[in-house]
Amino acid sequence: SIVDIDGIPRSVSGSLLYGNNIISGAIVPTYTVIGLHFYRHEKHLD
Repeated sequence: SIVDIDGIPRSVSGSLLYGNNIISGAIVPTYTVIGLHFYRHEKHLD
């Protein structure tokens, strides 16, 4: 039972880290696209 108790927090923290990586992987390209869009839009206005 000690092994089971030990294994649960590791799997939970692992899934949280994995979830954060997915979120970061989704946010970074989105901000890049938004940034490029506004950059092009501002250059176009000039």
